[in-house]
Amino acid sequence: MTLALSATDGAAVAPGGVASIFLLVGIAFAGAAFGVISRIRRAKAETAQRLPGPWRSSTAPRWVFVDADGVVVAPLDHVRFERRTQLTSSSPMLVAVTPGGAFTLKRGNPFNGSLGNLEDVLTAAVSGGTR
Repeated sequence: MTLALSATDGAAVAPGGVASIFLLVGIAFAGAAFGVISRIRRAKAETAQRLPGPWRSSTAPRWVFVDADGVVVAPLDHVRFERRTQLTSSSPMLVAVTPGGAFTLKRGNPFNGSLGNLEDVLTAAVSGGTR
C-alpha cells in the first residue's frame, strides 16, 4: 500500500476495504503459522514419550544399556561414555561405547549449545551411582 501511495505522490487514498483485506490476510497467516508450530511441537513431544530411553526399557532388566528399539546391548558396567569428532561438523558428539559397538547419543550443534561435561556426568552416574 505504501508503494502504491508513493508512486502517485500521495494523491490516491487507499480504500479502507483494501487495507482491511491486507489486515485479515496477515491475521490468517499468523494463525496458520501458530497452528503449524504447535502441531510440530506436539508431534515432537509425543514421539519423545513413545521412544524408550537409552537407560532402560520396561521389558529390560535394570541397569542395562538398551538401544532405541529396546534391545539390551550391554550391562552399564561395560558401557563407557566419550566425546568423538563428527565428520561433518566442528562440534563433538556424545557416544556410548559398548563391547558390541558405539552408539551415538547426542550430536553437538554449534548453534544450540555444547555438550558441556555430559560424558563425565554419565560416567560418574554409571560407575558411582547406587544400584
